[in-house]
Order: sequence, then C-alpha cells, then structure tokens
Amino acid sequence: MENEQKLSTQILEKKDFTPVKAVFGSASGYEEGEVEDFLEEVGQKAIQLEEELQSVKIELNKALNDRKIDAYVETAECSEELSTLREKLEFQLAQNESMDRTLKIMYRKASETHDEMVALAKKEADSILSDAESESQELMKKAQNRHDEIMKEVRKLEEQEKNMRSEMASIIKKAQNAFG
Repeated sequence: MENEQKLSTQILEKKDFTPVKAVFGSASGYEEGEVEDFLEEVGQKAIQLEEELQSVKIELNKALNDRKIDAYVETAECSEELSTLREKLEFQLAQNESMDRTLKIMYRKASETHDEMVALAKKEADSILSDAESESQELMKKAQNRHDEIMKEVRKLEEQEKNMRSEMASIIKKAQNAFG
C-alpha cells in the first residue's frame, strides 16, 4: 500500500479511478489495476478493522463481566480511575461503531464497483460477439458471391468449350469431305 491513510468514509467517497476507453466499442470503465489495488487495500483494512473491533469487544465484555469493577466502584479512591476507564471504553465503543459504519460503506462501494465492472465486461463481451457475428455473416456473403461468380465463369467456359468442340468437329468434317 503506497500511502497508508487512515480509513474513513471521506477517503471512500472521494476515491477516483483513472477512466479508460474499452478496446472494442465506445464503452468506458476504470483502470482495472487501480480498482483491484484499491479493493485489496480496502479488504486488508476491513480485516484489520474487524480484528480490532473483535478484540475491543472481547476486552469490553471481560471488563463488564469482571466483578472486580464493582468493588472498585464502591471505593472512593477508584472512582476517578473508573470514570477514566468508562470514558476510554465509551470512546472505544464510538470508534468501533464508526469503524463498523466505515466497513459497511467500504463493502457497499466494493460491491458497486464489482457490479459495474461485471456489467461493463458483459456489455463489452456482447459487443465483441455481435461484431464477430456481423463480420462472419459479411465474410460468408462475400464467399458465396465469389463462389457464384466462379460457377458462372465455369458454366461460361464450359459453354465456350462445347461451342469450340462443335466448331472443331464441323471443321474436321469439312476437311475430311474436302480431302476425302
């Protein structure tokens, strides 16, 4: 990851990809490498945030379930420490909720990007297939026309051969009658 940035909804909403023109047709999309790198970074951050969130939840559950906290609450000496601890826990909970929202936004963005890429790829594939079918039909039509021309020429040559044989036979017959 080139620039390690703090993951936030602002980064996700402002993330831009380099637009690219499709090779076939006029469709456009995003530079695949950039999208894949970004999705990988988002995935790694999501895993990291999920692990941190899980760890904090475990710590929080341990702290809340630990009966020693109740004993500290009863003593005046520990009330300030408990207050600080509660503030830290509340702050951590707020951060966890923020991370949870960020993860949901990241997942939604990744899903939307995936759907867009799949749709673009399908559209491009359909276009390529359509172009190939059109070109195939055009080639078949040209081949058939050429075949028809050749067959017409063959029939014409066969007719000329027949006429020449007939003329030759007539000439030979006249020559035989004249000399014979």
